[in-house]
Amino acid sequence: MEIAFLTHYGVPPSTLSAATGMARRQGVYADEALLAAGGISESHFYHALARHLRLPFVDGDVQIAATICYPEAIHAGLVPLADRKEADLLAAPRGDAIAHLILSSYRGELQSRLAITCPTHLSRLVRAASRERILHESSFGLASWDPALCTKDMTSPRRSRAISGLAVLLLVAMLTIKSASFFCAMLVSAAFFALV
Repeated sequence: MEIAFLTHYGVPPSTLSAATGMARRQGVYADEALLAAGGISESHFYHALARHLRLPFVDGDVQIAATICYPEAIHAGLVPLADRKEADLLAAPRGDAIAHLILSSYRGELQSRLAITCPTHLSRLVRAASRERILHESSFGLASWDPALCTKDMTSPRRSRAISGLAVLLLVAMLTIKSASFFCAMLVSAAFFALV
C-alpha cells in the first residue's frame, strides 16, 4: 500500500511487485525494501510522495525548532520547524506512516502545514541543529554511562597508585634496558597497565 502510488510517477509495477515480495520475505515495509534494493532513489521516492500528497518538498536548509530531541526526532521522522512560512512540521515518513498519510490525503484529512523531505536530509538537519548536544555527549557520555570506564574523576588513591606504579616501572626500565625501542615499548605498556 505504501508504495502503490509510485506507479503514477514512473516506477514500473514489476519493480513495486518485486519490492513487495522482498518485504514480505524479510519482514520489513515495502518502501524499505524498494529503497534498499535500489529500485528507486530516496530523492525520487520522497519527491513523488510529496507531489502525490500535494505537499511541499524540502531539500534545502531550514531552521528546525530548538525543542527537538536528538536522536528521537530522527527515529520519529518528524520535527517542528522554527521558520513556519511554508509548514509547521517537516516529515520523512516510513512504513505505516506513509500509508497513514496517503489514507489521510484520500479522506481529505491531511494537515496542509506539513512538508516532506528525505530521511537522510532530515537526519542531517537534526544532527546540525543538535551539534552542541552531540559534542557534549561525545565528550562526557562515558562518565555518565559508566564512571568506572572513565579516568576523568579518578579518585586520589587510585591516581596515586597509577602514578607510583608508572614511576617504578619507568625507573626499572631505565636501569635495565639499553635498547631505545624496547624502552619505548616498555614505557607504553607500563603506562597502559598502570592506568588499568
